[in-house]
Amino acid sequence: MFAAFADEFLVSVCALLFLLVFFSPGDVFYALVKLQPVYLAICLVKEVYRAKKIFGGLVIPPPPLENGDKNGKKNIFVS
Repeated sequence: MFAAFADEFLVSVCALLFLLVFFSPGDVFYALVKLQPVYLAICLVKEVYRAKKIFGGLVIPPPPLENGDKNGKKNIFVS
């Protein structure tokens, strides 16, 4: 449950964004983010981070099961 808090950098970025979104006067931060060059940069960073997570999931496969399921029960359909 607390694995999301393992990366201190991401937690600090989330806290900073929370403060900027909810406590900026006159919605200045929202207006800045809605500018097209800033919005495109944010989308680019999100896509790079998403691709990095997908690639990480493809590189590290789960260990194979030896003729059974996760709980150690024998699978009757595998010979």
